[in-house]
Amino acid sequence: MEIYSEVNAKKGLPFLYSVILPIAAIIVLCFRQYRQLADFTFWYLFPVWIVAAHAATGFSFLITTFSLKKACSFLKNSYLVYGKAGSLAHLQVALLTSLLEELIFRYLLLSLFLAWLHNPLVSCLLVSLLFTMYHLRYGLALQNLMKYLDLFLFSMLISSLNLLTGSFYPAFIMHWMRNYLLKIMLITKNQA
Repeated sequence: MEIYSEVNAKKGLPFLYSVILPIAAIIVLCFRQYRQLADFTFWYLFPVWIVAAHAATGFSFLITTFSLKKACSFLKNSYLVYGKAGSLAHLQVALLTSLLEELIFRYLLLSLFLAWLHNPLVSCLLVSLLFTMYHLRYGLALQNLMKYLDLFLFSMLISSLNLLTGSFYPAFIMHWMRNYLLKIMLITKNQA
């Protein structure tokens, strides 16, 4: 398994900034759901979304390892990642990739499905299915099925959060922090 090192993260940042930010701007300008982007009603809950991201990441680890002990250890150690060397580059990579995925799946597709189907549950299911299919790069091997289940459940969680709050930011923050934690924890585990 390839470790996404700080060097690789820093090398990829110019590309991510030059590609993802224009795509994000095009999505926002072409699909004007500014209500979601302008809703800062829950700004004071920012720390809650961070803690929720840690909990969701611990739950993800439980799903993929079938071990409550490992999941609890992972969750406990996930709070130790802040301030590690290279974490700023990984934080930026996680931010940019999460931003694009959230704009595509929760901002654009979820809103479109909701407008077409008028059914929040079916809309969340469809978006989560597409989100999981987008991540099929792991391959269709049996050992990867739990990764796909984890992605599907996480997508259902943040899609529901998007609909419940009516804001883009809680789901985005949880997605961003989860990506960051998984990346940093993988690096820390492989470097130990």
